[in-house]
Amino acid sequence: MPSHAVIPSLPQAPIDSSSLLSVGYSGESGIMEIAFHNGSSYRYFAVPPDVHQALLAASSKGRYFNAAIRSSFRFERLRTLPRPGAAPAPKPSSPPPAKSSPTVTGQLAAVALPSPRATVV
Repeated sequence: MPSHAVIPSLPQAPIDSSSLLSVGYSGESGIMEIAFHNGSSYRYFAVPPDVHQALLAASSKGRYFNAAIRSSFRFERLRTLPRPGAAPAPKPSSPPPAKSSPTVTGQLAAVALPSPRATVV
């Protein structure tokens, strides 16, 4: 399982579902990729062709996915893609203007303290 994010590589067919957006499947490798309406995508391994066909034929694809696929096959999360029509993520705002007193970020600052005076009795 790669440690870096990957994007879906199988051709995706849109499906009629309120939670699943599209499904890609390779019968040769047994790999099924599922994209969801929330923008996340997953790749499932060693999925038999009959499970893929049952998903496509299910009256509730989300219910079938949760019951028969979600916890039944090894998977990897693919890179999350923005939802179609979603507004782009906001750009970070510029940092606030510097204050008149210096600040230290991410470092320890040495502070000079007055030395204690010896008291003679």
